[in-house]
Amino acid sequence: DRTWAVPLVIRHDGETTSALLTERSMLLTGITGTPTTVNAGAAGFFRTAIDEAILAELEANGPGDRTPTERHGLVDDAWALTVAGSLSAVDFLRLARALAGEDDLNVWQALATGLHGLDRLVEGSAADVLAGTIRELAGPALASIGFEPGAGDDDRTLELRATLVRLLGTAGNDAEVIAAAKGAVDHAEASLGAAALTVVAHHGGQAEYDTIRATWLDATDPVTEIRNQRALAGFRSVELVPVHSGVERSPDGFGISSPPIGTILTNASRRTRSHACCPGSRLSTNPTSSRRSRPSSTTTRSRRPESRSTNTSNVSASTPHSGPERPSG
Repeated sequence: DRTWAVPLVIRHDGETTSALLTERSMLLTGITGTPTTVNAGAAGFFRTAIDEAILAELEANGPGDRTPTERHGLVDDAWALTVAGSLSAVDFLRLARALAGEDDLNVWQALATGLHGLDRLVEGSAADVLAGTIRELAGPALASIGFEPGAGDDDRTLELRATLVRLLGTAGNDAEVIAAAKGAVDHAEASLGAAALTVVAHHGGQAEYDTIRATWLDATDPVTEIRNQRALAGFRSVELVPVHSGVERSPDGFGISSPPIGTILTNASRRTRSHACCPGSRLSTNPTSSRRSRPSSTTTRSRRPESRSTNTSNVSASTPHSGPERPSG
Protein backbone atom coordinates (compact mmCIF):
# COMPACT_ATOMS: atom_id res chain seq x y z
CA ASP A 1 0.00 0.00 0.00
CA ARG A 2 1.17 3.51 -0.78
CA THR A 3 0.81 6.26 1.80
CA TRP A 4 0.11 9.76 0.51
CA ALA A 5 1.01 13.06 2.16
CA VAL A 6 -2.18 14.97 2.95
CA PRO A 7 -2.08 18.65 4.04
CA LEU A 8 -4.73 19.47 6.63
CA VAL A 9 -5.93 22.87 7.83
CA ILE A 10 -7.97 22.20 10.95
CA ARG A 11 -10.28 24.91 12.30
CA HIS A 12 -11.16 24.59 15.96
CA ASP A 13 -12.42 27.10 18.53
CA GLY A 14 -11.94 29.95 16.07
CA GLU A 15 -8.34 29.01 15.38
CA THR A 16 -6.65 27.06 12.61
CA THR A 17 -3.91 24.47 12.90
CA SER A 18 -2.01 23.18 9.88
CA ALA A 19 -0.62 19.67 9.72
CA LEU A 20 0.94 17.50 7.06
CA LEU A 21 -0.21 13.92 7.30
CA THR A 22 2.80 11.90 6.16
CA GLU A 23 2.31 8.65 8.05
CA ARG A 24 -0.51 6.15 8.12
CA SER A 25 -1.27 7.25 11.68
CA MET A 26 -0.20 10.47 13.39
CA LEU A 27 -1.02 12.02 16.76
CA LEU A 28 -1.72 15.74 16.42
CA THR A 29 -1.31 17.98 19.45
CA GLY A 30 -2.68 21.44 20.15
CA ILE A 31 -6.17 20.67 18.82
CA THR A 32 -8.63 22.14 21.33
CA GLY A 33 -12.37 21.71 21.35
CA THR A 34 -14.18 19.98 18.50
CA PRO A 35 -12.82 20.74 15.01
CA THR A 36 -15.33 22.33 12.65
CA THR A 37 -13.43 21.11 9.62
CA VAL A 38 -10.10 19.54 8.72
CA ASN A 39 -10.21 21.30 5.34
CA ALA A 40 -10.61 24.97 6.23
CA GLY A 41 -11.30 26.99 3.12
CA ALA A 42 -12.01 23.76 1.22
CA ALA A 43 -8.64 24.18 -0.48
CA GLY A 44 -7.32 20.69 0.25
CA PHE A 45 -7.52 18.15 -2.55
CA PHE A 46 -9.12 15.43 -0.45
CA ARG A 47 -12.58 14.43 0.70
CA THR A 48 -13.91 14.37 4.23
CA ALA A 49 -16.19 11.52 5.22
CA ILE A 50 -19.31 12.23 7.27
CA ASP A 51 -20.30 10.11 10.24
CA GLU A 52 -23.24 10.08 12.65
CA ALA A 53 -21.60 12.54 15.05
CA ILE A 54 -21.12 15.11 12.28
CA LEU A 55 -24.69 14.67 11.04
CA ALA A 56 -26.10 14.99 14.56
CA GLU A 57 -24.07 18.16 15.15
CA LEU A 58 -25.29 19.66 11.87
CA GLU A 59 -28.90 18.79 12.68
CA ALA A 60 -28.59 20.37 16.12
CA ASN A 61 -26.61 23.50 15.28
CA GLY A 62 -26.67 23.95 11.51
CA PRO A 63 -23.50 24.62 9.50
CA GLY A 64 -21.99 26.77 12.24
CA ASP A 65 -19.12 29.01 11.15
CA ARG A 66 -18.45 27.15 7.91
CA THR A 67 -17.94 29.52 5.01
CA PRO A 68 -19.98 29.15 1.79
CA THR A 69 -16.98 27.45 0.18
CA GLU A 70 -16.76 24.99 3.06
CA ARG A 71 -20.50 24.33 2.97
CA HIS A 72 -20.22 23.64 -0.74
CA GLY A 73 -17.36 21.23 -0.03
CA LEU A 74 -19.39 19.53 2.69
CA VAL A 75 -22.32 18.87 0.35
CA ASP A 76 -20.04 17.90 -2.51
CA ASP A 77 -18.21 15.41 -0.30
CA ALA A 78 -21.51 14.00 0.99
CA TRP A 79 -22.80 13.38 -2.53
CA ALA A 80 -19.52 11.78 -3.62
CA LEU A 81 -19.75 9.45 -0.61
CA THR A 82 -23.35 8.64 -1.49
CA VAL A 83 -22.40 7.76 -5.05
CA ALA A 84 -19.56 5.60 -3.71
CA GLY A 85 -21.95 3.76 -1.38
CA SER A 86 -20.28 5.05 1.79
CA LEU A 87 -23.16 7.33 2.83
CA SER A 88 -26.83 6.42 2.56
CA ALA A 89 -29.29 8.55 0.63
CA VAL A 90 -31.19 9.06 3.88
CA ASP A 91 -28.09 10.57 5.48
CA PHE A 92 -27.50 12.81 2.46
CA LEU A 93 -31.03 14.15 2.93
CA ARG A 94 -30.36 14.66 6.64
CA LEU A 95 -27.38 16.82 5.73
CA ALA A 96 -29.44 18.71 3.14
CA ARG A 97 -32.15 19.44 5.71
CA ALA A 98 -29.48 20.70 8.12
CA LEU A 99 -28.64 23.38 5.55
CA ALA A 100 -32.22 24.70 5.40
CA GLY A 101 -32.10 28.45 4.89
CA GLU A 102 -29.07 28.28 2.61
CA ASP A 103 -28.83 31.20 0.18
CA ASP A 104 -25.48 30.68 -1.54
CA LEU A 105 -25.51 29.77 -5.24
CA ASN A 106 -22.62 27.31 -5.12
CA VAL A 107 -24.03 25.44 -2.15
CA TRP A 108 -27.41 25.17 -3.85
CA GLN A 109 -25.79 23.93 -7.04
CA ALA A 110 -24.11 21.16 -5.04
CA LEU A 111 -27.40 20.33 -3.29
CA ALA A 112 -29.24 20.31 -6.62
CA THR A 113 -26.68 17.92 -8.10
CA GLY A 114 -27.27 15.46 -5.28
CA LEU A 115 -31.05 15.83 -5.22
CA HIS A 116 -31.32 15.41 -8.99
CA GLY A 117 -29.09 12.37 -8.65
CA LEU A 118 -31.33 10.82 -5.99
CA ASP A 119 -34.36 11.53 -8.15
CA ARG A 120 -32.85 9.29 -10.82
CA LEU A 121 -32.50 6.44 -8.33
CA VAL A 122 -36.03 6.21 -6.92
CA GLU A 123 -39.51 5.56 -8.25
CA GLY A 124 -43.08 5.17 -7.03
CA SER A 125 -43.85 6.26 -3.47
CA ALA A 126 -40.18 6.88 -2.71
CA ALA A 127 -40.03 9.38 -5.59
CA ASP A 128 -43.08 11.15 -4.17
CA VAL A 129 -41.44 11.36 -0.75
CA LEU A 130 -38.25 12.73 -2.26
CA ALA A 131 -40.20 15.32 -4.27
CA GLY A 132 -41.90 16.48 -1.09
CA THR A 133 -38.55 16.79 0.66
CA ILE A 134 -37.16 18.84 -2.23
CA ARG A 135 -40.15 21.19 -2.07
CA GLU A 136 -39.59 21.63 1.67
CA LEU A 137 -35.92 22.42 1.12
CA ALA A 138 -35.97 24.55 -2.03
CA GLY A 139 -39.43 26.12 -1.83
CA PRO A 140 -38.57 28.67 0.87
CA ALA A 141 -35.33 29.56 -0.90
CA LEU A 142 -37.19 30.38 -4.13
CA ALA A 143 -39.92 32.22 -2.22
CA SER A 144 -37.29 34.45 -0.61
CA ILE A 145 -36.05 35.74 -3.98
CA GLY A 146 -39.27 35.29 -5.98
CA PHE A 147 -39.96 33.59 -9.28
CA GLU A 148 -39.71 36.85 -11.21
CA PRO A 149 -36.31 38.59 -11.33
CA GLY A 150 -35.98 41.82 -9.40
CA ALA A 151 -34.38 45.02 -10.63
CA GLY A 152 -31.55 44.70 -8.14
CA ASP A 153 -30.72 41.04 -8.73
CA ASP A 154 -27.07 40.34 -9.41
CA ASP A 155 -25.83 37.53 -11.64
CA ARG A 156 -25.54 35.04 -8.78
CA THR A 157 -29.12 35.68 -7.69
CA LEU A 158 -30.34 35.20 -11.25
CA GLU A 159 -28.49 31.91 -11.52
CA LEU A 160 -29.68 30.81 -8.06
CA ARG A 161 -33.29 31.40 -9.14
CA ALA A 162 -32.73 29.30 -12.26
CA THR A 163 -31.17 26.50 -10.20
CA LEU A 164 -34.12 26.46 -7.80
CA VAL A 165 -36.74 26.63 -10.57
CA ARG A 166 -35.09 23.74 -12.40
CA LEU A 167 -34.88 21.66 -9.21
CA LEU A 168 -38.41 22.38 -7.99
CA GLY A 169 -39.98 22.05 -11.42
CA THR A 170 -38.41 18.67 -12.20
CA ALA A 171 -37.32 16.55 -9.23
CA GLY A 172 -39.52 18.56 -6.84
CA ASN A 173 -42.64 18.25 -9.03
CA ASP A 174 -43.83 21.59 -7.64
CA ALA A 175 -47.19 22.40 -9.25
CA GLU A 176 -46.85 26.18 -8.89
CA VAL A 177 -43.37 26.24 -10.40
CA ILE A 178 -44.44 23.94 -13.24
CA ALA A 179 -47.37 26.24 -14.05
CA ALA A 180 -45.22 29.38 -13.88
CA ALA A 181 -42.54 27.80 -16.08
CA LYS A 182 -44.99 27.39 -18.96
CA GLY A 183 -45.22 31.14 -19.29
CA ALA A 184 -41.52 31.82 -18.77
CA VAL A 185 -39.92 29.82 -21.60
CA ASP A 186 -39.29 33.01 -23.60
CA HIS A 187 -38.46 35.14 -20.56
CA ALA A 188 -36.18 38.09 -21.19
CA GLU A 189 -33.93 36.87 -18.37
CA ALA A 190 -32.02 34.12 -20.15
CA SER A 191 -31.20 31.83 -17.21
CA LEU A 192 -34.83 31.78 -16.05
CA GLY A 193 -36.02 31.09 -19.59
CA ALA A 194 -33.60 28.18 -19.92
CA ALA A 195 -34.68 26.72 -16.58
CA ALA A 196 -38.35 27.10 -17.52
CA LEU A 197 -37.74 25.29 -20.82
CA THR A 198 -36.14 22.40 -18.91
CA VAL A 199 -39.22 22.16 -16.68
CA VAL A 200 -41.62 22.24 -19.63
CA ALA A 201 -39.70 19.49 -21.42
CA HIS A 202 -39.55 17.37 -18.27
CA HIS A 203 -43.34 17.32 -18.03
CA GLY A 204 -44.08 17.69 -21.73
CA GLY A 205 -45.89 15.49 -24.20
CA GLN A 206 -46.18 15.39 -27.96
CA ALA A 207 -47.31 19.01 -28.36
CA GLU A 208 -44.46 20.41 -26.29
CA TYR A 209 -42.01 18.11 -28.01
CA ASP A 210 -43.14 19.25 -31.46
CA THR A 211 -42.80 22.91 -30.48
CA ILE A 212 -39.31 22.56 -29.02
CA ARG A 213 -38.14 20.35 -31.88
CA ALA A 214 -39.37 22.88 -34.45
CA THR A 215 -37.63 25.70 -32.58
CA TRP A 216 -34.43 23.69 -32.58
CA LEU A 217 -34.60 22.91 -36.31
CA ASP A 218 -35.49 26.49 -37.25
CA ALA A 219 -33.00 28.20 -34.92
CA THR A 220 -31.11 31.11 -36.45
CA ASP A 221 -28.64 31.56 -33.60
CA PRO A 222 -26.52 29.05 -31.66
CA VAL A 223 -27.98 29.89 -28.24
CA THR A 224 -31.53 29.05 -29.33
CA GLU A 225 -30.36 25.93 -31.13
CA ILE A 226 -28.33 24.50 -28.24
CA ARG A 227 -30.93 25.39 -25.60
CA ASN A 228 -33.74 23.64 -27.45
CA GLN A 229 -31.54 20.74 -28.51
CA ARG A 230 -30.70 20.05 -24.88
CA ALA A 231 -34.34 20.43 -23.90
CA LEU A 232 -35.27 17.57 -26.24
CA ALA A 233 -33.14 15.28 -24.09
CA GLY A 234 -35.30 16.17 -21.08
CA PHE A 235 -38.48 14.53 -22.33
CA ARG A 236 -39.22 11.34 -20.40
CA SER A 237 -41.62 9.65 -22.82
CA VAL A 238 -40.15 6.51 -24.37
CA GLU A 239 -42.42 6.98 -27.39
CA LEU A 240 -40.69 10.25 -28.30
CA VAL A 241 -37.18 8.79 -28.43
CA PRO A 242 -37.34 7.25 -31.94
CA VAL A 243 -38.63 10.52 -33.35
CA HIS A 244 -35.35 12.38 -32.94
CA SER A 245 -32.78 9.67 -33.43
CA GLY A 246 -31.01 10.44 -36.68
CA VAL A 247 -32.56 13.90 -37.19
CA GLU A 248 -30.29 16.22 -39.18
CA ARG A 249 -30.01 19.98 -38.87
CA SER A 250 -30.08 22.16 -41.96
CA PRO A 251 -26.69 22.73 -43.67
CA ASP A 252 -26.29 26.10 -41.96
CA GLY A 253 -26.80 24.55 -38.53
CA PHE A 254 -24.53 25.65 -35.75
CA GLY A 255 -23.93 22.47 -33.79
CA ILE A 256 -24.37 18.73 -33.50
CA SER A 257 -26.83 17.09 -35.88
CA SER A 258 -29.02 15.43 -33.26
CA PRO A 259 -29.64 15.48 -29.51
CA PRO A 260 -27.53 13.20 -27.30
CA ILE A 261 -29.41 9.92 -27.71
CA GLY A 262 -27.73 8.35 -24.68
CA THR A 263 -29.09 11.11 -22.45
CA ILE A 264 -32.51 10.79 -24.06
CA LEU A 265 -32.65 7.05 -23.44
CA THR A 266 -31.56 7.53 -19.84
CA ASN A 267 -34.23 10.15 -19.16
CA ALA A 268 -36.97 8.28 -21.00
CA SER A 269 -36.39 5.02 -19.16
CA ARG A 270 -35.75 6.38 -15.69
CA ARG A 271 -39.20 5.58 -14.29
CA THR A 272 -39.36 2.14 -15.86
CA ARG A 273 -36.15 0.81 -14.35
CA SER A 274 -35.92 -0.91 -10.99
CA HIS A 275 -33.87 0.88 -8.37
CA ALA A 276 -33.19 0.05 -4.74
CA CYS A 277 -35.31 2.11 -2.39
CA CYS A 278 -36.89 1.66 0.97
CA PRO A 279 -40.69 1.40 1.44
CA GLY A 280 -42.63 4.21 2.93
CA SER A 281 -40.83 7.46 3.60
CA ARG A 282 -37.24 6.23 3.62
CA LEU A 283 -34.88 6.29 0.68
CA SER A 284 -31.54 4.60 0.26
CA THR A 285 -28.98 3.36 -2.15
CA ASN A 286 -28.20 -0.36 -1.98
CA PRO A 287 -27.41 -0.74 1.74
CA THR A 288 -26.13 -4.30 1.61
CA SER A 289 -23.97 -4.83 -1.44
CA SER A 290 -22.34 -1.46 -2.08
CA ARG A 291 -22.31 0.41 1.19
CA ARG A 292 -19.03 0.50 3.02
CA SER A 293 -18.83 0.45 6.79
CA ARG A 294 -18.97 3.99 8.08
CA PRO A 295 -16.14 5.28 10.28
CA SER A 296 -16.96 6.16 13.85
CA SER A 297 -15.65 9.73 13.65
CA THR A 298 -14.21 12.35 11.33
CA THR A 299 -12.58 10.86 8.24
CA THR A 300 -10.82 12.64 5.41
CA ARG A 301 -10.63 11.16 1.95
CA SER A 302 -8.07 12.47 -0.47
CA ARG A 303 -9.33 12.87 -3.98
CA ARG A 304 -6.24 10.88 -4.72
CA PRO A 305 -5.10 9.78 -1.25
CA GLU A 306 -7.24 8.98 1.78
CA SER A 307 -6.71 9.97 5.37
CA ARG A 308 -8.59 8.89 8.46
CA SER A 309 -9.04 10.40 11.89
CA THR A 310 -10.07 8.30 14.86
CA ASN A 311 -10.53 11.30 17.15
CA THR A 312 -9.79 15.01 17.26
CA SER A 313 -6.05 14.47 17.54
CA ASN A 314 -5.26 11.06 16.09
CA VAL A 315 -5.19 11.08 12.29
CA SER A 316 -4.15 8.36 9.88
CA ALA A 317 -3.58 8.12 6.14
CA SER A 318 -4.20 5.23 3.78
CA THR A 319 -4.22 4.33 0.11
CA PRO A 320 -6.06 6.22 -2.66
CA HIS A 321 -9.73 5.60 -3.29
CA SER A 322 -11.54 5.35 -6.58
CA GLY A 323 -14.62 7.43 -5.76
CA PRO A 324 -15.76 10.54 -7.64
CA GLU A 325 -13.34 13.44 -7.62
CA ARG A 326 -14.26 16.97 -6.62
CA PRO A 327 -13.05 19.75 -8.92
CA SER A 328 -10.41 21.95 -7.44
CA GLY A 329 -11.00 25.58 -6.67
